[in-house]
Amino acid sequence: MEKPVLKVENLSRSYKDGFTLQIPYLEFQEGKIYTLFGPNGAGKTTLLNLLAFLDFPEKGKILFREKEVTSKNSNLVLLRKKITLVMQDPYLFKGSVIQNVYYGLELRSLKFNEVKEKIGKALNMLGLWKLRNRDVQTLSGGERQKLALARAIILDTEALLLDEPTAYLDEVYTASIEEFISNIMAKSSRTLIMATHNLEQAHRLSKEIIFLLGGRIQSVSPWNAYSAEVRGEGDLKTAQINSGPEIYVVTKKSGRRRLGIDPKNIILSLDRIESSALNSFKGKVTSIKEINDLMQITVKRGVDFNILITHKSFAELKIALGKDLYLTFKASAVEVFR
Repeated sequence: MEKPVLKVENLSRSYKDGFTLQIPYLEFQEGKIYTLFGPNGAGKTTLLNLLAFLDFPEKGKILFREKEVTSKNSNLVLLRKKITLVMQDPYLFKGSVIQNVYYGLELRSLKFNEVKEKIGKALNMLGLWKLRNRDVQTLSGGERQKLALARAIILDTEALLLDEPTAYLDEVYTASIEEFISNIMAKSSRTLIMATHNLEQAHRLSKEIIFLLGGRIQSVSPWNAYSAEVRGEGDLKTAQINSGPEIYVVTKKSGRRRLGIDPKNIILSLDRIESSALNSFKGKVTSIKEINDLMQITVKRGVDFNILITHKSFAELKIALGKDLYLTFKASAVEVFR
């Protein structure tokens, strides 16, 4: 295996508000897209700042190309130029769109003429070329985010870090930015790490999803994810999960898709529940774990279904390894990602 571009080992960083980020190990390879998924306050932005060498851990290491980076590195300025971080609310210089691009290049000691072709290509791909002489103060939120992304892409750094680049954008802007990211990464050897709280977006862009919660990486998947064949007409369809059961889903999509079910949206019971939920079947308990204040129960029905329940429900159901339980969930609880 090739050496990673960035690596984190036994990292710990605490802040005055009581938040602590603790990452035992992470590595990021060339040419891959990684998504940091989690709710607000999970530690996604904190981790990006550390990976961009804007902050440093109290304990543990951050390595770039297998060499440790600290605040005392004599070449810290040079190392920071190898990584670009685009913030959720990016800072734009005063002036026009094209001037903003030029200033960004100047800060990295690049000449406008040297990357003129890249500038035109990036602005065209993002629909910004026609706005090149527009004052940035007149740009919409989506246009500002696109400009920051174009400015970052042109720099062609070894790693590109994006902090919620589509958080406040509509579906049209979100789709265009996702398409741009996919296109530029298809022919690139750079590493891209993007924070998002949108799990569907994480699945659309990446197979490498890192689930953060409370400053820690979670070993349990945020959702049950499966590959399935979706069939039928109308919005209510059936989905045959690979090596698993056929279930009902609500979607306009069909064909080979990725499915996701939130572990909290599956009900466990001793007997079949009479309800409006269309999905109900029996499985066998194969694993029991404690996750924070909840119990994670794994029930096998061809494939593993992970369910999160309270300690009270766990005790009431008298759950034990090998026990048969019914799983029940609504068709609308199944997300069809791609």
